[in-house]
Amino acid sequence: FQDRQRNLIAYEKKKLTERRQQIEDVANTITFTGLAVCDCCILGCMLVNVSTKGSIAVFETLGIAIAQDYFDMSSSRAGITIAGCGVVGVISLLQMGRLEERFTDVQIITFGMMVMCIGILSLSSVENSFPNPSWVYTMSIFLLYGIGYPLSHTALIGLFSKSTCWYCSWKKGVV
Repeated sequence: FQDRQRNLIAYEKKKLTERRQQIEDVANTITFTGLAVCDCCILGCMLVNVSTKGSIAVFETLGIAIAQDYFDMSSSRAGITIAGCGVVGVISLLQMGRLEERFTDVQIITFGMMVMCIGILSLSSVENSFPNPSWVYTMSIFLLYGIGYPLSHTALIGLFSKSTCWYCSWKKGVV
């Protein structure tokens, strides 16, 4: 992001609407970080992307081992649990169109990340709660793979692509 200039080269002479000029002024405003607002939005989307990808990567890597070590589940039973929750995740993805009609991308991302946090936190006190609580593992994986990750990450990718598409079209002078 350093030393990058935004110039409306060929389209500078076009008269912009007052609303579009306000949007461009806000996008070009430098924040306390030294970055423009538009750059901060793109960077923010990237950081949220890292947090959703990072948390799901832990479960993709250690999910079966966690099930075997802490919940005395066989690898096939844990695999079936994860696969079943993945199917629910696909169904969640198929509902994104309906969700986006009612909620904004930010609301869906916030909800999905809260559900992911609940799923992760549900595993934090497993040893102290119940003997062999395999239902806690199933609930946690359901919250992560079935609801939280598919919704939050898909909405995040949509928000990210909207902001970069807006930025690219703005940079080309189309917007």
